[in-house]
Amino acid sequence: MTVSDDLSDGERFVETLLECVTDDADASVTEHRRALVERFEAAAQRWPQLSVDADSFARFVALRLPVGRPAMAAIADMHLADLYLAAAASDPAAPQALLQYASTVLTKVAARFRHLSRAELESLLMTTLFVATDKRPAKIAAYSGTGDILRWIGVVASRLALRHRPKTQPDTDSELLDNAINSNFDPELGYLRQSYREAFRAAFASAVAELPAEDRNLLRYRYVDRLKGKQIADILGVHPSTVTRRLTQIAAKLRTDTLDALRSRFELSGNDVESVLRLVASGLDASVSRLLR
Repeated sequence: MTVSDDLSDGERFVETLLECVTDDADASVTEHRRALVERFEAAAQRWPQLSVDADSFARFVALRLPVGRPAMAAIADMHLADLYLAAAASDPAAPQALLQYASTVLTKVAARFRHLSRAELESLLMTTLFVATDKRPAKIAAYSGTGDILRWIGVVASRLALRHRPKTQPDTDSELLDNAINSNFDPELGYLRQSYREAFRAAFASAVAELPAEDRNLLRYRYVDRLKGKQIADILGVHPSTVTRRLTQIAAKLRTDTLDALRSRFELSGNDVESVLRLVASGLDASVSRLLR
């Protein structure tokens, strides 16, 4: 079926969209037509400096609909005005329009990651969002419309800033471990630190190394990059309570694995076992606290 040239852009958008996502069994289409036309018109008015073909935009939206959910319900939840901006990626005016729209978000990201200037952050973001390479398409195409594009831009910008940390910042597991091992423990742990330092170091290093990569990255975000729980949650696209819960689980695993390794290595008995393990536990708690507080 060919969409009539006599239709308005909004009507063309709806007709093409419905061709892509509905069939004869969809009885709810008619009641949605007027609302969809109005949403298209509102999106176009939101970005008057951008040019987006109505038929192309309809196909752009249809490609981003989730599998297994009724099309009309999914479209109702999509941010069409934000998708309109994403669909206009080839328009020369799109990068500047996005920068102006996301100015407040980028100000916050630039303030959080001071190793990049605002101009450097914007340059990295524009290149990532709008320039395709042989290895990857332009990142803006990954925006699905299921969430606010400003939050999505904040996540992309934060990840870019983290990837471009100065080389002098801790980045490896061994450097992460050094930050914990070299923390100042209580004076009563002095003897333990001198006598069991290497064993403790090896046990703790092994415990860190055995963590899944995503858990080690979570530690870096929190204790190397000094991000707060909500900031990490925004980067990972999860609820802040999920971040808190995962950090607690990681702390418990590091403590248990380190103590198990020390217990199996040293042949101590009776009160000596209890004394040494108590001190090791205190020292481990201190270093884990430094990582996870």
